Amino acid sequence: MAQAGKAGKAAKAAKAGEAGEAGEAGKAGKAGKAGKATPEGELLFGILVDMLLMLHRVRALGRRQGAVTRWGGGTWGVLRSLAEEGPQTVPQLARARPVARQRIQKLAAAPSCCA
Repeated sequence: MAQAGKAGKAAKAAKAGEAGEAGEAGKAGKAGKAGKATPEGELLFGILVDMLLMLHRVRALGRRQGAVTRWGGGTWGVLRSLAEEGPQTVPQLARARPVARQRIQKLAAAPSCCA
């Protein structure tokens, strides 16, 4: 929990630093140039890297257990929508998400043994 508090402070400090750097960069005519790394920024970067590593590990575990398809975790989202909102067509499911209808069609057509 202490690290979560540090992460919040680091995010605020990074955001404040970005605003200051953006103003300075705009004045100098060098927008987009990175400033010096701060301890808060390095802490936030480390937390983000750790989160991404955990995401990949959880996804790999899900694939081994059969809970995540080779197309990702969309299957669980579709099943949740069907459980909460009742029967729906593929186009209805797709309209409720920022994905193409064809992606939902693949998930719906996948055999349960291979999903």
